[in-house]
Amino acid sequence: MLANQGARFEARNKHGGHFSLRLEVYARFSSPMRELIGCFSHKELKEGLLGRELPGSSVKADKRAREKIIKAASRSKKTQKSISGLVFKHAMDRLFFPELRKPRAECRIFDGYVIGMDFSGWQKSERMYIKLLAPAIQVKIYVQDLNAEHRCMYVPTDRKTFGRWGTAISISPLGNSRAPTFVIGMKVTLKVLDHATYARDSTKDRWIFDVRPARENQGIDDDDDDDDDELTDDDSNNDS
Repeated sequence: MLANQGARFEARNKHGGHFSLRLEVYARFSSPMRELIGCFSHKELKEGLLGRELPGSSVKADKRAREKIIKAASRSKKTQKSISGLVFKHAMDRLFFPELRKPRAECRIFDGYVIGMDFSGWQKSERMYIKLLAPAIQVKIYVQDLNAEHRCMYVPTDRKTFGRWGTAISISPLGNSRAPTFVIGMKVTLKVLDHATYARDSTKDRWIFDVRPARENQGIDDDDDDDDDELTDDDSNNDS
C-alpha cells in the first residue's frame, strides 16, 4: 500500500474511489460471516437480483436500518484500527528499543524494500514506506528524518511521476551529491537511530532509522545474515 486514508462505510448513489489503489471507482462487498454490514449488503443484493423485497422487509424499514448499520460498522472499524495500532506499536517498541542501548556499530541491520512514497501533503508529513524482510512488517520513513540523516533535502526526482494523489516513484537529494537516491522497489538496509515523540501530541511517536541502499552496507556486517527470525512475543516490532 503506497498511502492510506481512513476508510468509511456510506450509502450513496454516486461512485467513490479508492485512495491507496488509485481507483476512480471502487466498491466493497464484504463477507456476511465477518461483518453486520456484509449481512445487510447480501440481503439488498438478493432483493435486487430477485426484483422484490424479502419477507418481513420493507423499503422504509431498510432505510432506517441502513443508517444504523453504517454507523455501527464505521464505529467498529475505528475501534478495530485503534486496537491494531496499539498492538503493532507495542510489538515495534519491543523490537526496536533494545537497539538504542547498543553501540551504533553493533546495531542490527534490517533488510527491506521500498514499497511506496507519499507526497500528498494532506495534513501529514512526506514519507517513504519500507517493507522489512524479517520480521515482515511495514515501517514509515519520514522524509524530514531522511533529510537530517543525509544532510540534504529530498524531493521527487521528476514531478511528472506524481499521480493525482501525490505518489512519487523516486526521490533524490538536493544539496548533497553523495546522498543516495531512493526508488520504489529498491532494496535497502535500516538501522535504528532514535525514537521521538511529537511536541504537540505526546501520545504519538515515531521511530527514526538510518536508511541506505543495500549495496552501501555490503561487506560491513555480512555476518548479520540470521535475520529470518519470526515476530514473536519475545521479538516484536512497531512504527507509528
